[in-house]
Amino acid sequence: MTFRNALVASVLMLLVGTSTAAAQQTGEIFGRAADRSGAVLPGVTVTVAGPALIQPRVSVTSETGTFRVPELPIGTYSVTFELPGFRTMIQQDIRVTIGFRAQVNGSLELSTVQETVTVTGESPLVDTRETGTKSTFDLETMQNIPSARDPWVMLERTPGITMDRSNVGGSQSGQQSGYISRGASTGNNKWSIDGVDITDMSATGASPIYYDFDMLEEMQITTGGADVTQQTGGVGINLVMKSGTDRFKGTARYYNTDERFQADNVNDEIRADGAGSGAPIQNIQDRGFEVGGPIKAGKAWYWGSYGAQNIKVGVVGFYKNDPACGPPRPTETDAVRACLETDLTELNNYNWKLQWAPFNNNKLTFQNTWAEKVRNARDGSVTRPIETTYRQKAVSSDFGKFGWITGPSPFWKASDQHVFSDRLLVDVMWSHLGNNFALDFHEDSLADVQAAFETSTGAWSRSFQSSSFLRPTNSFDITSSYFMPNTLGGDHAFKMGYRWRSAHTTSLNHHGGFADARFTNGIANSADMWRNGNAEAHLSTHAVYLQDTFTKGRVTLNLGFRFDRQDDFAVEADVPANPLIPTQLPAISFPGADADVTWNDFSPRVGMTYDFTGDGKTVGSASYAAYYGQMAPGQLSSVLAATGAVRVRYPWNDANGDRFVQANELDLTRILDRVAAYNPADPGNFRTAGTVDPNVKNDRTREMIFGIDRQIGGVMAVGASYIWRKYDRFFWNDRLNWTS
Repeated sequence: MTFRNALVASVLMLLVGTSTAAAQQTGEIFGRAADRSGAVLPGVTVTVAGPALIQPRVSVTSETGTFRVPELPIGTYSVTFELPGFRTMIQQDIRVTIGFRAQVNGSLELSTVQETVTVTGESPLVDTRETGTKSTFDLETMQNIPSARDPWVMLERTPGITMDRSNVGGSQSGQQSGYISRGASTGNNKWSIDGVDITDMSATGASPIYYDFDMLEEMQITTGGADVTQQTGGVGINLVMKSGTDRFKGTARYYNTDERFQADNVNDEIRADGAGSGAPIQNIQDRGFEVGGPIKAGKAWYWGSYGAQNIKVGVVGFYKNDPACGPPRPTETDAVRACLETDLTELNNYNWKLQWAPFNNNKLTFQNTWAEKVRNARDGSVTRPIETTYRQKAVSSDFGKFGWITGPSPFWKASDQHVFSDRLLVDVMWSHLGNNFALDFHEDSLADVQAAFETSTGAWSRSFQSSSFLRPTNSFDITSSYFMPNTLGGDHAFKMGYRWRSAHTTSLNHHGGFADARFTNGIANSADMWRNGNAEAHLSTHAVYLQDTFTKGRVTLNLGFRFDRQDDFAVEADVPANPLIPTQLPAISFPGADADVTWNDFSPRVGMTYDFTGDGKTVGSASYAAYYGQMAPGQLSSVLAATGAVRVRYPWNDANGDRFVQANELDLTRILDRVAAYNPADPGNFRTAGTVDPNVKNDRTREMIFGIDRQIGGVMAVGASYIWRKYDRFFWNDRLNWTS
């Protein structure tokens, strides 16, 4: 295929709606073939083979002796150089990690007989084209570091990241830790799995699911210098799932962390001052298995796993309703632990992946993950007894009048990779993520029970509220990679793409019995009356990008740009009336609204590396990038909608002494407090009193990085970077123009 035809094919694929993945799941091997005098050798056949490939990849060196094999699954490879009249050279044990570009050069020697030279133990450790700051955790590292077992623990071990907690012994597994890097907005963090951006777009920047740690083959964390495939300047977390190979293999595990294994350093002196021993582990179990192998060797593979965690932790101040537990409360450590209610988190994870090579140079992948989190007493505390806590559960969909279907949230992905030639490769991906869950009443019967609130202590009783969330996303992506050697003074490696993603969010809220009965020292004084919430919004995003990696001698230039278009709107929604006071809190029907603001952002990315020694072991780098934030569904347009839960506080006289609110006991002529969205003069209104500033801008991050990396021996590399960042255009400064 000529360059002209290849370029036309790539442009056409962009126009019809394909895109590069927003995160890398692969690496690359590139290099140059030369004879022992240093003269370049065109026409050398370079074969890259390894367990992670269904079929070997073959390239032929260009007029300048260069070759490139992109989009390689992570793993260990052999690189074979073959040319008639020369000894065959094989370099083994070349390690490719996420996003790593391994430079492998072949030095061939003339020979009149057929001979082979095998070289081992020389896998490069420095990426001669990298300008960012990344940390990669391979399978061995993740499995052997003595720590808890989830991706957030790996974030704790990443330079440049600050966490909001430490996951001691797995006690925090099943809860997402907060983290930040160099002051970047946490709403701009990115999560991806196998090249698919799965970031929770409603809890923007968070992970939408929890993971079976043994499903992961590798994990990479980017804290700066992201190339055009990443939209934002936040932390990029890139996960790669395991896959099957031609070798049957599997593992199983059972871990148990019990209360008897822990101690504390609380002595009588500090205990007398009121010190406790923290939230104790009661019992943690982590069990599961994973297995994979060939369906047909060299043609089709399978892999699957199941993982389950049961995490039982005591909650400080969350005491059992037992006379032995006070008041007065016990002070001895063992007695305190025995009296604490259990915060139980259960994580269940099911994964499978099928790969098939229907014909040469083509690979189809189809995979699925079901992720479920169940928690029995979320938000339990001294002021939130067991009946006021949430049951957290996964829900699959809205089943109309029959309510929610309980079950894990699914992730589906289908992809096709085709190698058109040793110059052109295309990846196409489709994915769906059903990020759905509910924070429900502790018991179903409590949905009709009014909550009670004691103002003097801040304690709740009887009931509380429930919230349900549906946050599905769909995406379609393509990667088009083209290698153009010996053109305009050097070699060009093009990467181009288009990405489409839609994100929808539905948030439902209901307060028990539509009312909170408020007491002060046991005396009724007021009531918070509620109308349910039903907020729904949609987000559509498009991205186009192009990057050229230009190499000449020891210099590599990365020149790229990215264009992102983001637009949201608030979806129509109906909310029923409060049955106790339907006149004051009537039903509303919201027709939908659009802020008429679309963010169109152009992001330049420029970088340069220089190989000081010419052997790829001492490399300097510099880069400049501009990033823009990611919009959440309804981030702008939902500001116009008054369909969230509405609260109005009235004086209340408990005339019949039953401690529950009746309509005839309320003084509806006086409003003590209300949410801003409620207008007493128009209680059925569905719009807020504000407008969105038409000139509101997306937040921006500008960044410069200067770094140097040095490989020391065959097993270690060290690096240092100076990073400058500036953040501006914060949208919350000018989002609303309140009219009244």
